[in-house]
Amino acid sequence: MSENIPGDQIEMSEETTRKKRKAPSGPGQIVRRGKKSWLCRVFTGRDAAGRKSYLNKTIKTSRKDAEKWVRDQLRKQDLGLKLTTETKTTLSDHLDSWLKDIAKTRVSNTTFAGYDQQLRIVKSTIGNVKLKDLSPKDIQELYATLSPSVARHVHAPLRSALSQAVKVNLIHSNPCDAVELPTHKAREIQCLTREEANRLVSVRVITRNESDGRTVTVENKHRTLLGFMLCTGARPSECFAVKWSDIDFDRSTVTIQRSVEWLSKKQAARGISKIRKPSLAAVVCLYPRLYCNNSASIAPLRVKHC
Repeated sequence: MSENIPGDQIEMSEETTRKKRKAPSGPGQIVRRGKKSWLCRVFTGRDAAGRKSYLNKTIKTSRKDAEKWVRDQLRKQDLGLKLTTETKTTLSDHLDSWLKDIAKTRVSNTTFAGYDQQLRIVKSTIGNVKLKDLSPKDIQELYATLSPSVARHVHAPLRSALSQAVKVNLIHSNPCDAVELPTHKAREIQCLTREEANRLVSVRVITRNESDGRTVTVENKHRTLLGFMLCTGARPSECFAVKWSDIDFDRSTVTIQRSVEWLSKKQAARGISKIRKPSLAAVVCLYPRLYCNNSASIAPLRVKHC
């Protein structure tokens, strides 16, 4: 048996043991499950198979509380908000799950390590907040305690993780969308002058002190690498991934088309290695004037993207 309550939106029915009894219709329903126990249901649409879909919640207090919950959900629907599943998941729990199930399968090891480190800041401060209770104010106050650069680095993985929570109906909107990021003032890059660069690569031998007190002189084996980096502007990870087949000695070019990824000690111990290929390769045209007799000279270059 069911009865209408004000607004004719919420219906109530006595529990029956007959399983084939038709469920009460309407966008909002309240079904008695026992003494001071009510099953609240709100119609959310139909699934891919055409079956009706409901958001359910059991209220174990009074019927008045059950009516209030259903009205709140219907009000959210009227405002165009997505209804979310009730959960006790904390922000920290969700971030751990996102890192393990989503981020780890989609980004490189280096990027994943950065996400993990950045989200530790979030988990150590507001990680105990329930996901459904997380507000833009909580995130804004966190960012206020960080430098603009760190806040922007933290924002990227946090926003992605909360966007995933919206997709799976854990929250109805992403609180990061309402957060104002602090202004970041780019720091002026200090570059070597041509004289400083030439002096750096002209060092042929290095003197160092050993642990037993001896002073030894060794050849500067990094001289060629430093000269290559200065001439090409390539990153260390890109330089370490260059193969002989990437170098065209006839045309004096080298193709930068891959980079190495830094691994953790555990990965290195297991013999894991990884070479990452970027979506954009670059052909660097070098001039033959890199070293002149016993002194080094930095030559100009041209870069062509493939």
